Amino acid sequence: MRLEGTWDRGIPYGELRTRLLTLIQIARRQAQLGYKRARKRLANLYVLFIQLENAARVSEAYDAYLAYLETGQRKVWVRVRKHRRGQRQRLIIIPPDIPKPDKCPRPASLAAVEVFAQSIGLNTHTLRYARITDLAKRKVHPALLGKMTKHVNIKWLINYIQEREAEELLEQLVMGDAEEPRD
Repeated sequence: MRLEGTWDRGIPYGELRTRLLTLIQIARRQAQLGYKRARKRLANLYVLFIQLENAARVSEAYDAYLAYLETGQRKVWVRVRKHRRGQRQRLIIIPPDIPKPDKCPRPASLAAVEVFAQSIGLNTHTLRYARITDLAKRKVHPALLGKMTKHVNIKWLINYIQEREAEELLEQLVMGDAEEPRD
């Protein structure tokens, strides 16, 4: 289900996480068998997984992965590219599912990661918003989500979250899976 007016394709966070981890396992096995393309896929998958886990923009996840390869630090500060004013930064945490830097392949480019995502049927914005939706369902306050994800305007984030919740509530009400709201 694609949310009207957004790039989000509405794939649940848990489904995306499982899918990416499965693809990572397959690419790891193929890389161990000597498949050259598997290492490239693995680098791209690591960037996408970092993006998903941190509700980051793909450029932020890419920069964080490169910094991780250079420093070995799992807590990485990266520039928020969406902000035009100043040099705003955000924290990205490299998940424990990503091996030590000496075991990680280097991605070709940010564009290669984006093309790879499309080749496996994903839009990188879907990864960001799947995690945001997951955190909203866990009742993380929108102001905290906005700070964590570095949204320029929290109104956009709140509108997105409310739109998703409204659609889900309507479906539950019509299908008989929810109680009627009380006045």
